[in-house]
Amino acid sequence: MSICVCIQNEHGLILGADTAVTDEINGVLYRRREPFVKVRKVGDFVIFGSGMAGIMTEVYTRFSQCEAKTIEALREIVIQCCDDFKQAYPQLYESKPEITRDVAVFASTMEGGKAVSYVMTPQDNFKLNKLITPPGRSIPHVGGYYADEASHYVGHLLSNGMHADKAIVQTIRHFSGAHVGGDIILVKLDENGIQVAPPIPTLETVSIPYYGGGYLYGSTFRTNVGGYPYCEISSTDNIFKAAKSANSYYEIVANPGSYASPVVYHTDGTAMALTGMMGGGYFSLVSGGDYDIGANDGTLRLSADAIVFNSSNISGIPQSAVTGLAAKLNTLTMMYEILDGRLTAGGL
Repeated sequence: MSICVCIQNEHGLILGADTAVTDEINGVLYRRREPFVKVRKVGDFVIFGSGMAGIMTEVYTRFSQCEAKTIEALREIVIQCCDDFKQAYPQLYESKPEITRDVAVFASTMEGGKAVSYVMTPQDNFKLNKLITPPGRSIPHVGGYYADEASHYVGHLLSNGMHADKAIVQTIRHFSGAHVGGDIILVKLDENGIQVAPPIPTLETVSIPYYGGGYLYGSTFRTNVGGYPYCEISSTDNIFKAAKSANSYYEIVANPGSYASPVVYHTDGTAMALTGMMGGGYFSLVSGGDYDIGANDGTLRLSADAIVFNSSNISGIPQSAVTGLAAKLNTLTMMYEILDGRLTAGGL
């Protein structure tokens, strides 16, 4: 859950938001220990997002990489990020409450020397709702959890003459402790640019438990949704994957159709290597390309009842090793012939 309090006039605005992250698991509301900065400066925009933290992280990343940073471009990115998450993780998406499964965005910038804000929510397909303050007035905009109560509360503080920044901080502190909390990120936007203040503590007493762990059933967890590098854990046959690109990755496959153990894929471009324990109880190392096997101390030791080389071309063995091996084989041959009675004392 989140709370955002903004006080805007025609010359600029001050916006504050909390950093708490909450999650409802099996009907119990938990607070995450890791904070999340929900309001950020990206280009000439101040952007606040609420909802799925993973989606908002991707929104901030893609918009920061966008060459033409317009409000229309931001809207398209928000829609695309929500759709990407829904398609990648349908079970996780459907398990979340409607109020948090997507994201809602409040974005502000200066247009023609005046502060302008835009609100986009999934309820109306992220339609751009433009907010402009009439001359001579300061109007609060409040979003997120406790929006109605917080709007009334901050309005009361302002009517009693409290400065905008102090009214925002006191409002967020008043409603902190459960659904919202953490630190307060305060941002000022005017004709001089965007200024971000150091984090301000809410001084809250957290009244809900912190989340310390749990179980995920029939689900997928992935870092860096829609981008690289990423790690992914899945309940499908593809148990684990660590990828730096679409063609370069490490993957563990459950291999349920075989008596063998899970198989590890090492893939880079068109080259692929597989490792795993086979059904016969032996270890297999298979590659579509070359293998380099080395030892740091300069000695490669192979120990087995038998070593079989299924190759007609074995190169790179030092001449001294070949000569020594030939001499030993010759000695063994001679000993065998002596014992076999094929040589006589005179022949020696």
